[in-house]
Amino acid sequence: MERIVRVEEELKSQRELMIQGFNSIDKRLESNEKRYEDMNSRFNSLQWTIGLGFTLMAGLMAVFNLF
Repeated sequence: MERIVRVEEELKSQRELMIQGFNSIDKRLESNEKRYEDMNSRFNSLQWTIGLGFTLMAGLMAVFNLF
């Protein structure tokens, strides 16, 4: 009986450790997802800036070729 109690306590301890591990993994995944979203928004603004720059350059080249 005493042995069963020790095994049950050990299983409970292992279960608590697993729950703590899963919680820490969840936190890491959330922080990685936030970093990805930040990087994605920066990339989108860079894309827009480059697109506007090319459009401006093409427009200026067209205007200067007319004169």
